[in-house]
Amino acid sequence: MRSKWKDTEKIIAAIEKRISEESQILHNVILPDLSGDSDGRQCDIIIKSGKYPRESLTIVEVQDRKSQLDISTFDGFVTKMKSVGAQHLIVVSKQEFPLSVKKRAQRLGPTVRLIKFNELMKDGFIINFLNDYITVLNHDLESFVVRIKKIEDESENLEKVMSILEEGRIEFVRDRYQYSPEELIFKCLKNMNISLSEGENKIRIEIPLNQRLMLFSEPCIGVAVEFDVVVITSASKLKLKYFEYKQQDIDNPLVWYAEGIGENNGKIARIGVSFIYDEINTRYNYNLETKEGDFNDVVLDIRRIT
Repeated sequence: MRSKWKDTEKIIAAIEKRISEESQILHNVILPDLSGDSDGRQCDIIIKSGKYPRESLTIVEVQDRKSQLDISTFDGFVTKMKSVGAQHLIVVSKQEFPLSVKKRAQRLGPTVRLIKFNELMKDGFIINFLNDYITVLNHDLESFVVRIKKIEDESENLEKVMSILEEGRIEFVRDRYQYSPEELIFKCLKNMNISLSEGENKIRIEIPLNQRLMLFSEPCIGVAVEFDVVVITSASKLKLKYFEYKQQDIDNPLVWYAEGIGENNGKIARIGVSFIYDEINTRYNYNLETKEGDFNDVVLDIRRIT
């Protein structure tokens, strides 16, 4: 038992570093058994997050055996989670989880997370960021040039296209959505998934005729477009804080959430980062949201600091 307590102390310390200041972590707690099968259920660690009426409860179970976690013990943890009214369960084990447990956890979705003890002890926890810092890259559109390379049914539409360009009222339509040239450039930059370095970046974006981009008119005209773009990229070093396992909205899945806090261009900067587990590719993806500061949400991205 002493060995398990030492491990539990380390787990509590690792979690405390990364939960919201509004969250509370408790050890060796007896919670009421809502099923009525017992007077109460003992929990190794619990995490209370959020405020009424959106409070959430996480129970953390520590598997201290030398052997792997068996499916019946795992099912017991899940039953305990439900009987105490917790929204999610984290199981920490020193041993590799067997396939049967992994499959059962996968079917339960983001409600349940399996974490190896040595992974939990890493500085980065869910995402292995060195010292829990990230570099936030913000991309601003400095200038651009639009060229119409091809026109659908050119003999019929050339004169109309030239008139639109001369008047400078350029709007595009793609997949039934209308875009300004700037909006279309940002959308392309995001989809291209290119790595932009700090400072000035010169990029050429080509959209061929077969990608069904339309020049807005009555009726719309299919075009092939080329953009020569100058993007100014700046970087800010933000510290990740407030790690929390929570539900963003009522209908959304549970996610690991953190906030990056620091300065951008001499002003306070704060972004929300939601790490969402991709079951198919077995990795975490992230969504970003500007909380404070002059960031361009459209192509904001993050990098690990090395």
